[in-house]
Amino acid sequence: MVAMRSEFEGRFDHLIVAETLQRDPLRTLGAEALRSIGYWSSGAIANGVSHLRTFIYWRTSAHLGIPFLPSIYRLPAYQLLTDHIRRTVQDRVYGIVADAFRTTVGEVYEDEEPMPLYLPPALALFLDHLRTHGDIAAAVDDLRRRHRKLRRSLNALQHTLHSDSALGEARAARRRLNAALEALRSDLGPDDQAAVGTVDQLLDIMPSVAKAATNPLDIGGYAEALAAHPANWIRSWWLRRPVRAALRLSTRLEDLSRYDRLLYEATGQYWDPRELDELHREYNSVVAHYGWDNRLPARHREV
Repeated sequence: MVAMRSEFEGRFDHLIVAETLQRDPLRTLGAEALRSIGYWSSGAIANGVSHLRTFIYWRTSAHLGIPFLPSIYRLPAYQLLTDHIRRTVQDRVYGIVADAFRTTVGEVYEDEEPMPLYLPPALALFLDHLRTHGDIAAAVDDLRRRHRKLRRSLNALQHTLHSDSALGEARAARRRLNAALEALRSDLGPDDQAAVGTVDQLLDIMPSVAKAATNPLDIGGYAEALAAHPANWIRSWWLRRPVRAALRLSTRLEDLSRYDRLLYEATGQYWDPRELDELHREYNSVVAHYGWDNRLPARHREV
């Protein structure tokens, strides 16, 4: 019962063959979660409940329309699930969207290209401000100020997408965001270790569409359930999908090793480099097993 109430985070990468996991992550992770919970042996229930929580958090965030920001051990599983959905339904869904907009599938793919994101090293900036001024609130405010351009640009894009009705208008809004992202990149100092990532829009299971399918997790039938909706509904859904900024977490973990002295000077706290190395090693192991460190459209992947 403790596992049900506590924040356990388990790992299945040592229990599941990577090829099986990546071929059908929904079925594989779901079956392993139930098996582990039912097995009721030492450690097994913690793993099972942990992955059950990932499913619950993922679907709850979709129903409520709020961002899901997983912890580092949930992140690879969540990204694998959402990428599996994209890869499975992408071609069929893009065809449905193209028909709804009376355009080509190529234009829809073009609309999905992720935009590169480069941010200042937030943790280093926060710790440096805290070390200098000793005020946590002021350090947070300074960090928010530095990221104001990005927040406003993302909000402007989302607002535009909610009010537009054509792919051309949405593409123009994306170009404006891309220009803002380039401006952010130019603001970086020559010695800044930039946080690298992407900005794109999420392609996930819509709760209202999933209800129309016989099995809400039957990804193969999802596209057909989507196609049953009117064209104006499909156009609105496509444009209003949430904008998502995703950072490459593995590079962020590597950057942490540079901050040990800065952390001590700012807070008086000291971390053991061996613990950080172990965290980095474990995370890379999980990422290697689940797939990759960042979710991108199938037609455009970084190496």
